[in-house]
Amino acid sequence: MKYLKAILSLASVGLLLYTVYEQNESINKYKAERLLSKDIQYIDSLREELFQAQVQNGKLELGLDHLKETDSAEFNEVEKFIDNETE
Repeated sequence: MKYLKAILSLASVGLLLYTVYEQNESINKYKAERLLSKDIQYIDSLREELFQAQVQNGKLELGLDHLKETDSAEFNEVEKFIDNETE
């Protein structure tokens, strides 16, 4: 009977330690997935901003091309300003 109590106690402690270990692994996995999810959202946000900047840049280039074709003197003045006065 003493051996049975010892075996049951040892098994209970073993199961408790195993449960704590598995719970800790699950928590770490959840934290990693959550962090990855936040990174993906951040990257998606940056892609949206980049796309909007590229669209705006394309519009400005088309506008400058049109200005070059219609009024080359004004285009030269704008180009000079862009090259010398902006950073």
